[in-house]
Amino acid sequence: MNYTFYSSNILTIVIIFNSNFDKEEKTQQLIDRFKKYYSNKQWSKIYWLSSPIFTTMKDLNKSKRKRYAERLKKQFSQIFEEIEQKLKEKYLKFRSCFSIQELYLDLINQKPNGKHTKIKCKPIKFNIENKLEELFESITDVTENLKIITPTSYYRSEIDTIKKRKLLDIMNDSKTIEKLDQRLKELELEKKKKSGLTKYSSFMIDLLNNYTYIDFLIADLYLEKWRLKYVPRIKEEKEKIKLEKTLHEKKLIENENKSISASHQIIDQKVFNELKILREQDEKLKEQLLEIDKKSANVDLTIGLLCNELFALYDYFHDEQPLMLDKYHEEFVKIAKVIAKLIYKGFSIHILRSRPLICQSHLLRMSLENLHINENNQLVILTVVGEQSSAKSSLLNSTFGCNFRVSAGRCTIGMHLGIFLLNYKNSL
Repeated sequence: MNYTFYSSNILTIVIIFNSNFDKEEKTQQLIDRFKKYYSNKQWSKIYWLSSPIFTTMKDLNKSKRKRYAERLKKQFSQIFEEIEQKLKEKYLKFRSCFSIQELYLDLINQKPNGKHTKIKCKPIKFNIENKLEELFESITDVTENLKIITPTSYYRSEIDTIKKRKLLDIMNDSKTIEKLDQRLKELELEKKKKSGLTKYSSFMIDLLNNYTYIDFLIADLYLEKWRLKYVPRIKEEKEKIKLEKTLHEKKLIENENKSISASHQIIDQKVFNELKILREQDEKLKEQLLEIDKKSANVDLTIGLLCNELFALYDYFHDEQPLMLDKYHEEFVKIAKVIAKLIYKGFSIHILRSRPLICQSHLLRMSLENLHINENNQLVILTVVGEQSSAKSSLLNSTFGCNFRVSAGRCTIGMHLGIFLLNYKNSL
């Protein structure tokens, strides 16, 4: 074995072909002999393993060949895991294409000296990453994120929802109406205290107006990774409850059918009690699903959600704090133009929002007014309607290359707008 200094620093697997592979003790002794023989070379990057002589494998029975194969798989698996861990710890770590570019520029600017140069990767971290960590590191799935990050849109939606309930449930008893009125007063007081400009909405204004498009993409990716810490678990929890609810509904229907068929007779008390228990359990499962939806909404932090807060913030300033609107008017004008540009880049905006469904925003209107459609082009409007988790967004993403966010196991309630330029027949 002739190793140079350079090659001896490369991770290498040495395979010793062994006629006694079936005898594990002798196999290990053979490996130890090789290690001892080359110990003075100080080859720290070498990994040793043994293998049967493959020309003799055809003479083995099926069970022995299978046993040999399993041993080899286990050996290679252990070595590859160890190598992978060392690579992660020691070798170059490129966090982005900018890290590669930085290293390349550094290497071509070095003067050649005829000696081996150890390559070092310089860690590159954008300022936007530090800002995102500062804002979102303390936020988890148990903090009240909508109240903290998007208070203006949160309180407006909660108040609108209660007002809508009062209109729809006009036949409610006086106690229910009284509770709704009390809750409405509490929300109005909280809204006055907490609505307005927060450090999160200030960051979003700054991100849209003063940062680069690359920074915007980094922020979008950061929030996606943040969501992935919590969404899979919540989604799994929801699926379990949905399955349990389906089974309960099936039992409930069976018991209701029994009670209907026996309505002309005396209903069996056991059936009656079972029916009562099943109805109570069904209501509990409904409440659990509602709680899961709240958990899901609480971790559904996106760029779109922060934009929605700016839409609500503009209206709040317009109605409640006109002096603040005057102060930030130019910023909002710039935001409207930036949002229009983002739509042209493939990003969608939530023009009809849930909690409840509303589409009222001066800033949203300003953004739409910045979308210029050529009169000579044909405007094609495509709408996709479907039930929950029916792959509506995925269909648009895969077919047209849209940038619609795939829902976290729940309906994307509302309506999104995106514009895509097509060359086919000059369509827009």
